[in-house]
Amino acid sequence: MNDLLSVSNLSIGYKKAIQKNLNFSVEEGGVLFIKGRNGSGKTTLIKTLFGDKKPLEGNVYWSVDKKEVAILPQLVTHEVSLSVTLGEILDCFLLKEEVKDIIPEELKKRRFNDASGGERQKALILTRLRQGISFLILDEPFNHMDTKAIGEVLDFLSHLLDEKIIKGIILISHVAVDFDQHKVVEVELL
Repeated sequence: MNDLLSVSNLSIGYKKAIQKNLNFSVEEGGVLFIKGRNGSGKTTLIKTLFGDKKPLEGNVYWSVDKKEVAILPQLVTHEVSLSVTLGEILDCFLLKEEVKDIIPEELKKRRFNDASGGERQKALILTRLRQGISFLILDEPFNHMDTKAIGEVLDFLSHLLDEKIIKGIILISHVAVDFDQHKVVEVELL
């Protein structure tokens, strides 16, 4: 088994545990889907997995270097006051060669504020795919999207996994996801 991330008997929180005894792993090509209500510890779990917060108990083991992990935080709003195109946003980052042309040229010319929620999110996900990145953590990537856009982003993420552009994904979302051809591990925080 090629586990990229393995968690055993993990308790997270600050002075007091928010969640106890978490056990899961993410295989290469897999998706960890974390769901839970507000205040259930989703952000604390991510901070603990990434090493920004020490676990109260248990172990977190990564087989990939932390430098290979990129996080796209939750965005409260997608509105920006600057008039930039999706291509101009992508040009600000040193992207992997294999992802530079994933978004078609006509879409790169679209202004960020004129793009759909799914188009915006795909561009933002690509900004994380610089050289050396093999694992993505996406916090609430489906905010401000309709069902069609969510499907497009899921297809986009599946493409990244299928083409081995990335090895795995941690996805935090209130929206149910379906990565049928990928190994999905669900962790629900109560």
